[in-house]
This record gives sequence, structure tokens and C-alpha cells, in this order.
Amino acid sequence: SDGTSWLSISPSSGTLPNQNLNVHVNPAGLAAGGYDGTISVVTLGGAQTVAVKLTVAEATPAITLSPLALTFNMTAGGAAPVSQTLTVNGTNVTNFKVSASVKNGDWLSILPSGGVTINRTYTVSVKPPDGLAAGSYGGSILVVSVDLTRTAAVTLIVSHAAVRLTLTPASLTFHGTLN
Repeated sequence: SDGTSWLSISPSSGTLPNQNLNVHVNPAGLAAGGYDGTISVVTLGGAQTVAVKLTVAEATPAITLSPLALTFNMTAGGAAPVSQTLTVNGTNVTNFKVSASVKNGDWLSILPSGGVTINRTYTVSVKPPDGLAAGSYGGSILVVSVDLTRTAAVTLIVSHAAVRLTLTPASLTFHGTLN
């Protein structure tokens, strides 16, 4: 009753004694909040009414990152690797912050950072400090909105520099006398 389109019952007429009725609720198109309705069963002997309450919660925000992991490769003492992109998509999210985090050093960055918008591509860059030793380094990109956090893993792999040999002089000449 009460003109609701979110509440229905089947069968809606012609029921038999001791018959189960199926109650259906469809919250599609309803705003978040509380809704009240009633189900009335009317017979020649009278009517019985049951109250129905529906609570529609706010949609849970969703944030997706693509890709979920980034890997950068470089040679120790060499140039920084080329920047990569991270796409952040979301629904029902009004604000969130994006930031870079590393366990050792300050070699990872994302632009733009701070309070940003969804459905956008960001630039992730690595700028290792001078003298960074060969090895594997971990970091992450954090996207945080109220009670929701998403993380993209970042790995920096620093390879040993190629060993260069220099011979001096470039050639040797020997002179000898036969006896």
C-alpha cells in the first residue's frame, strides 16, 4: 500500500488458506533513507496488516587502480627510468587523496598529488638518489577516501653498472735480438 513501487507481493490475489506469500523489495531508483509500507490481507472475515520497513544505505564507494603494480628498472648510477601512468577510476567518491610512500629513501613521486579527482590518469616517477646501490626497492601509491584505501605496489630494480675495463697502453711492442 501507500503507492510504493518498491514493494510487491505474489500472488497478490486469490490466495488459499495456509498459502505462503512472497514479498519482494526493489530499491532501484530509491535515494538513501528509510521507507515504510504495509501488506494487507483481506478476507470476508476481516483484514490483517503487516508493516514493512526498508532501509536503503548509501552506495559503497568504489575505487579501482590500473595497473595494480608498477616496476621500474635502471642501472646503478644511470639515468632515472621513464615515468609510468596509473589510472584511478571510481564511483560515489567525492574526495580522495593520492600519495607515494617508500620504505627507504624518497625516490617515488606521483603527480598530481594531494586532493585529486577520480577517473583520471596520474604520472608515477622514480628519481633515485645518487649512489643508490644495486638491489630491489619497494614502495606504494596510496589512494585514500574516507574509509576506503587502495594501493598500487611499486618496485624499483637497480642493476649493477656494467664493468668497464680500460687497457693502457692499447698495444704492446717488444723488440728482441736472436743469438
